[in-house]
Amino acid sequence: MSDALELLELAQHSPVLVRDGRTGGQAQNWITDGLHRRQVIDDAEIQTLQSLFGLSSSYPTNPLTVVSYTILQRIPLAT
Repeated sequence: MSDALELLELAQHSPVLVRDGRTGGQAQNWITDGLHRRQVIDDAEIQTLQSLFGLSSSYPTNPLTVVSYTILQRIPLAT
């Protein structure tokens, strides 16, 4: 699926930006709507997603909400 279609799909269900709870430098940032998840590549993409979806723009001064990686794994990848 193209990036544009993934973003449209995410936008239908109140997306949120989160960080998984892995430690040791392995944690990653994700955007999820609870039905699908997609890894966020870098800080610039986080800022773009915040403006596209009207999300809180306090990142990076306030870190993203941490979600258990096990819980996040149960949400399918947007493909």
